[in-house]
Amino acid sequence: MFTVLAVDADRTFLSSLLSHASAWPGIAVHPAETEVEAEDLLGKEIYDAIISEYALPEKDGISFLRHVRARYGEIPFILVTGQGSEDVAVEASRYGISAYFRKGGDETALLHEIYGKIREEAGRKEKTEALKAREIRCRSILESHSGYICRINPDLMITFCNRAFSETIGISTENLAGSSFSACIVEDNRDILRNAVSGLNKENPSSLCTLRIRPKEKSVGNGIWTEWTFTAAFDPGSSCTMIQGIGRDISREREAAEKEKRHLRDMEFLSRTAMAFLDIVDEQELYQFIASKVNELEPSSVVTVCETDMKNQTIMMKAVACDEDVQNLFIREFGVNPIGFLVSFATDPSASVLLQKKGIQEAPPLYYLFMGKFPLDACRRFEETLTIKKIYLLGFSSQGEIFGQVIILLKEGYDLVNTGLIEAFTNQASVALLRLRTRNALWKSEERYKAVVESQNDLIYRFSPDGTPIFANDAFNRYFNVSREITADRRFVPDIPGVDREMLARHLSSLSPASPAGMVELRTRMPDGKVRWQQWNTRAIFTEQGDLIEYQSVGRDITERKHAEEELERFYSELEEKVAERTRDLQAANRDLSTFTYSVSHDLKGPLRAIDGYSALFLKMYGQAVPPESRQMIEKIRENSVKMIQLIDSLLALSRASRKVLSRETVDMEQLAREVLEDMLGHECGRQIETRIGSLPACTADPVLVRQVFQNLISNALKFTRSRDIAQVEIGSSRNDGAVVYYIRDNGVGFDMAYADRLFRVFERLHSDPRYEGTGVGLSIVEQILERHGGGIRAESSPDKGCTFLFTLTGGSPSSPPSTA
Repeated sequence: MFTVLAVDADRTFLSSLLSHASAWPGIAVHPAETEVEAEDLLGKEIYDAIISEYALPEKDGISFLRHVRARYGEIPFILVTGQGSEDVAVEASRYGISAYFRKGGDETALLHEIYGKIREEAGRKEKTEALKAREIRCRSILESHSGYICRINPDLMITFCNRAFSETIGISTENLAGSSFSACIVEDNRDILRNAVSGLNKENPSSLCTLRIRPKEKSVGNGIWTEWTFTAAFDPGSSCTMIQGIGRDISREREAAEKEKRHLRDMEFLSRTAMAFLDIVDEQELYQFIASKVNELEPSSVVTVCETDMKNQTIMMKAVACDEDVQNLFIREFGVNPIGFLVSFATDPSASVLLQKKGIQEAPPLYYLFMGKFPLDACRRFEETLTIKKIYLLGFSSQGEIFGQVIILLKEGYDLVNTGLIEAFTNQASVALLRLRTRNALWKSEERYKAVVESQNDLIYRFSPDGTPIFANDAFNRYFNVSREITADRRFVPDIPGVDREMLARHLSSLSPASPAGMVELRTRMPDGKVRWQQWNTRAIFTEQGDLIEYQSVGRDITERKHAEEELERFYSELEEKVAERTRDLQAANRDLSTFTYSVSHDLKGPLRAIDGYSALFLKMYGQAVPPESRQMIEKIRENSVKMIQLIDSLLALSRASRKVLSRETVDMEQLAREVLEDMLGHECGRQIETRIGSLPACTADPVLVRQVFQNLISNALKFTRSRDIAQVEIGSSRNDGAVVYYIRDNGVGFDMAYADRLFRVFERLHSDPRYEGTGVGLSIVEQILERHGGGIRAESSPDKGCTFLFTLTGGSPSSPPSTA
């Protein structure tokens, strides 16, 4: 509904207007006769138009119009008057009346004209409201748009912007309206904006450009990168009326593109430096190259490269990348040249931890980095003169080995911007340094190898799996009488006869990664046609995957040895025949000796037993009639008969000890000694005897013969202690150079060591006292048994101080036993 306020004191005209208006569709007219009534109605309702008489009771219509404009804005105002005056019309037009009508004449025609104007205003209102509705819908769409939308006039003043743009700028849409669009752009991009919009025309109404917008309150570095499309609207006269800009944030795209660009640039840098590393053969040059390239990546820095010796815990400065003034300052403050400057970190455990950390680390000030080698004031002056703010440390290593450190002294106001690239370059430098050191070490090793190989008299020959020669030393060339050039050109291969060639093939095929070395003896036909023997020690070289690479053989001429072996073989063959013949003779002699021993045992002992028996029978039958002197003679006959039998038994025992086949087994020496001692003590009734058996390690021997050793030695100890009130016998052991030494010690009568060489002779006795029976064979038997086992025996004694027998079953001469308290 279009509502109209009609103000007129002429009730007749007002009634006629209301009567006609009742037939106007969509139009409602509210009457008012005075200004007061009109003001009251305007305060209660919003009117779409006002019809007013010029001549009003309180004031004229122009004053009322001015009041309406001042208070209610641009409401359509139709002025009617019965007073014709051009001055009124002119004055009314100055205040923006919508129409001016004069009363008089045909009233119906006047009302039709008024209705026509009201319909025109109603139509304009309808269009305006439709436009506003469309504007609201359009604004809603624009506000929901994720990109930036701005409308500006030709003077670049903002008439509209959406929420996305205002939020990015940090200023409300209301405050942005009427402000300059240029003020939202980074200053050095404003010319780009002006150039973009100034060239717009009907033929080219759009343009595309990239601008950096600047938020008001936020700090976003150099601004936010955006891309804009500006489109201009023109009036019929081709004048630009409005420019609409649609923009989007391309920061991420720019960042991604910049990142890709940096990546490609970094890859180009690493590729270029990697190729340069391959051409560097001097280690000092390599260190200097590393320093210069890190300085290239961080121009506002002083870069030093140090060599780290973790074994000796030292750091040596190998290269510096800086101005000459910096080096002069270093010399002036510290009194040394930076190149070759050495510092030890052995006294600072934390330094070792810092040096072995991976990645770029912030380092302490120079005073601490130099381990306090220079005065604190000098270090501070150096840092202040160069405005050093921070120091960074980056170790380079490979396969767990620390090679050195890159030290970056960064000036104030700068930050590291290429940390990733510096670390990648340093890792690449580590590999290059390792490769250079390995190559130099390999070259030195190769030179030493050649020097050693060429100085050898042995024949050194390397060849591929297919038999192609690879290398031969001078000794090889001289031996086969060929030149170095011939072997180098692979035109010479030793001539090996067929049988030996087959043996060589079997030898080479037997070599494997698990067993790569072996030896073979071959014959070779020499260039002069003679055949000579060589012994070749061959090693097969394999890859980590087990693939055969080559063979290396070291040979020597063994022709003379082979001839000697042939002669020796013939000699051994003849010797074996002689040994077999002598063995047969010895076996016959042993059989004769066994027969003789048997005869002695039976044929000699029988008459001796008869003499002893008849003598005893004679004394029994005629003892009372035999004079004492004769009786003593007969007793002597009996004693010597018994002694002769004992002597024969001893000789038989000695014979058996020398001829018995050894049957070795593990013998519990301590148990055996106890058994023998207990058995022999059973025959010593009435004596006071103290015995002691210490630790006796087991051994491998013939238990029967070892028992004989203990029996003879313990028997000796018991025999020669009969004169003691308390006899003492000790059995024990000790060690001498790893061999077990057994001993038997007593406190008997002892003997003079001057006669010790007679002690183990057959039938030799150092004591003639009849109280000490014996034949002088027992110790000889002991010595023979021990010698057959690979051991020996000796005695230690002095008159009336006892005696100690020491013996071993294996392992050389016995030593003195430990003394006893």
